Amino acid sequence: MELPCGSNCPFPLSQRPCEPTPEQWTEWRQTQNGLLAASHVGECMQARKGVDELTGLDLRGRMLEKVQAYYNRTERRHSEVFLDESGNPMTSMVVGIGDGDGFGGTNKKYTHKVGDEGIKRLAKLLESLTREGDPRCRWGGDEFVFVIFGISREQAATKMRVIRERCRQGGTIALEGLVENPSDYDAPHINWTATVAGAYVPNPTSMDDFERARQVADGLLGAYKLSDRTVEPPLLTEVDPLAA
Repeated sequence: MELPCGSNCPFPLSQRPCEPTPEQWTEWRQTQNGLLAASHVGECMQARKGVDELTGLDLRGRMLEKVQAYYNRTERRHSEVFLDESGNPMTSMVVGIGDGDGFGGTNKKYTHKVGDEGIKRLAKLLESLTREGDPRCRWGGDEFVFVIFGISREQAATKMRVIRERCRQGGTIALEGLVENPSDYDAPHINWTATVAGAYVPNPTSMDDFERARQVADGLLGAYKLSDRTVEPPLLTEVDPLAA
């Protein structure tokens, strides 16, 4: 069965931002009314612009372009790269993932408006905790990917610790204005948190290294979810770069 957005989707199958989750597929099969298809077409058109309308962050395609551009600059020894003490370009990087805790349940209990507010706040927090030029994006749903270039392993561990702690603290969302009858709920606000994990690559040479690091970080978060969020993932795992 083809994707709801249709065979004319402008993205390769493996890169489609409109690829639905298993839950969305279930809804699609049950309703068959085209609403979900329209939603995914909208996401595709939005992705072509490169910016996520909800958070204002890049979508994955634009972020990947920025990562590739950094590699290109280091090869040319361009001025807009980080340098080590000897003046050599630093390609070392952290690939981190921030994942909202239980945002899906929030959508079901409080409506998507509340869940979307949590996504916006997580995006804002990650944006504030990374440097202005660091690539970062809404990878999909409540998952965000960020890259920090030109950083030592010690600096990376310190930075990731700060990001994890702040995401663990999260914040609160007032229900007023987001749900129809706030008094129907146990409290006038809800708490939101997120979990962060990352992978460090000392001397990456290509986009393959970025993707491997992202998959490692994603695997750490996946294991955390399988443990019912009881076993916190490692803060930072080092990934050996592929041979050039």
